[in-house]
Amino acid sequence: DFNLNYEEVHKAVLKKGLAVPEISQFMTFHNYIIDCYKNKKQIFDAGGNPLSNKIKNDLYKQLTENCWTWLNGLFHLSGDKKTIEKVIGLDSNDILLTKREDLENYLEENCYADFIKLNKQGIPNSNAKSFKQDFVKGKNIYFYKPADERVARFYTVSYRAYLGCGRYSSYRNSSLGVRAVGTSKVLLAGEIK
Repeated sequence: DFNLNYEEVHKAVLKKGLAVPEISQFMTFHNYIIDCYKNKKQIFDAGGNPLSNKIKNDLYKQLTENCWTWLNGLFHLSGDKKTIEKVIGLDSNDILLTKREDLENYLEENCYADFIKLNKQGIPNSNAKSFKQDFVKGKNIYFYKPADERVARFYTVSYRAYLGCGRYSSYRNSSLGVRAVGTSKVLLAGEIK
């Protein structure tokens, strides 16, 4: 699903029984593919079946050259209270169901960051700032720190990779889609919580 804003993309994938990945889910996937590519490791699908080197190479290329995807995270920063709101389902009135949790310690500046040094929410931690502030494909990302009432997305172009936590939820672009994930935690109207 492309050219949808943050709310629209959540609704579209939830209605298909899927979900927009949380930042931690996406970054775990990202780091797994990068590691397997760089270290010539086999990759596997969710069923444990090995995937071809072509698929691995294609995934690496997507994640380092041309990937625009929404991530599940809306930030609320008010004084000392910093939270991330995640979509967990859809009610019978087509309203998104959400939950909030406190944000863990994170890198509080816009800069190149080591994508391995993440907090449990998948956001670069306070020690993640790259020593060298230049892009190195497959080694770092440009991180835009969380901003109040803004949402997360990941995107790459041939010369840079970004984890942005400061995008307006109303934003849309024909290149911006979602790498949806399956989940057993999605709640739809009529289901027991």
